[in-house]
Amino acid sequence: FFKFLFFSVIVVFIQLQVLSAQSFDSFLTILEQAESTNSSIRIEFKDNDNFYVGDLISYTQNDVTVEISTGTITVSFEKIEEIRIVNPEAKEDYWFPLHSANRLFIYPTAISSEVGTGYYQNIYVLFSNVSYTPIKGLSFNLFFSNIPELIFDENIFSFGLKYSLKPIKDVHLAVSANKYGDFISESGGFTTFSTLGTYSYQNTDFTFGLGFGANEGEISEPIALFGLQTRLRERLSFVTENLILPGSESAVFSAGSRFLGKRISADLGFFFNPDEFETIVPFVSFTTTF
Repeated sequence: FFKFLFFSVIVVFIQLQVLSAQSFDSFLTILEQAESTNSSIRIEFKDNDNFYVGDLISYTQNDVTVEISTGTITVSFEKIEEIRIVNPEAKEDYWFPLHSANRLFIYPTAISSEVGTGYYQNIYVLFSNVSYTPIKGLSFNLFFSNIPELIFDENIFSFGLKYSLKPIKDVHLAVSANKYGDFISESGGFTTFSTLGTYSYQNTDFTFGLGFGANEGEISEPIALFGLQTRLRERLSFVTENLILPGSESAVFSAGSRFLGKRISADLGFFFNPDEFETIVPFVSFTTTF
């Protein structure tokens, strides 16, 4: 069953990937509209999160020339992920790129980091989370604790992989696996597997997921994830991350703020059980990208 499921997922990903790229013809259609309405355009690149917003100067069958604040640039269609018409009066079109779209408070989203980049996240000072993306779509993750009351060998750690695709505009899909344990455990720890989907609409990313754990041949009940990050201002986002165990009353909800900088962010929120509001756990973390 799992072999069939894995094969089916891969086939669907490949088929969607073939349909994913915005065609050169659609670029030309948008550029024609921008020229006829004298509108500004925004150009997003395939290999990174950079973008340009400016006035259309000219275009050919293979490239486009735009006037931006620093001068005039010409970009080949082969390097462009998306072209869209924008309103120069909309401030969000000029915000710096959101580097935290690849994660909620703790759980990842389906969005991949830019190739050659990563981040370090510190939670409660006692927990560290490091992620790096060496090639497009593939991220490595290392999580470990540093609890003073425990000797080094008794602290927990995990190692994980996440593979992401962007099959169509504004939709991201991902699969991930994480191995958990400690440095002296004889049981080998346990492993979690997840499938994720993230849909982006304007300044909000909605993430849905389904995961389960495996330990010594036994598989846990599935756990559902729903979360979102909505960018309220250039330097402020609202984040929520919620885990639900289908078929039971067990659930963990969260909500809070993410304070954004160009390379750093700070999270301040709280986790709670909706049936036990008297038990509220604060959440604090700091993240820097590299």
